[in-house]
Amino acid sequence: MNNKIAGLVIKLYHYMLVSFYFWLGLLKGIFIYALIPALVALYLTLDHMKQNPEYAESELKQVYQQNYKKYQHHKLSSFLISFMFILLATVIFFLYKAEANWIWIGIVSYFSLLLYTTVSYATFYFAFKTNEIKTSFALGFVSVVKNLSITVSIVVLFVLMLWLAFYNLILFIVLSPLLFGLMVVYVFPKKLHN
Repeated sequence: MNNKIAGLVIKLYHYMLVSFYFWLGLLKGIFIYALIPALVALYLTLDHMKQNPEYAESELKQVYQQNYKKYQHHKLSSFLISFMFILLATVIFFLYKAEANWIWIGIVSYFSLLLYTTVSYATFYFAFKTNEIKTSFALGFVSVVKNLSITVSIVVLFVLMLWLAFYNLILFIVLSPLLFGLMVVYVFPKKLHN
């Protein structure tokens, strides 16, 4: 019984460590230029943990850094995605402050969620299926509509993470990359058969 509890605590610690590496990867690229390398490295590191249950703790940092460096040259794609997220969030903020019609806020929110879900699928395809960023985004955009159950799950997880960020920022910092990465690594491969 004590071994199972100790194993669970160590596994949670390793997951939090990978989450920490994700945030360090984002900081390394000043958030804007490192979104794609950090996400792909997160997925591949969590997948490494899934495929190799007997991994060593020291491997996690090496695996994350190798994958981050492998995809680090995708700065323009990361910049464009980050710019779109910032632009859409700013538009939503100013529409809300200007007490604009809720239809406009809803439309911009819809495009934000569309971008978020497309990036989720695209980074999965980029990490596990194809090495071409354009193909990954094309597949990701089609998958948003084609796999509605996963898309709704992504949106629910996104709303949950926003709520978590609002009420407990520390817990958000620890759990959001972890929850998102685990969803991509465990749920996406079962549902997406492309």
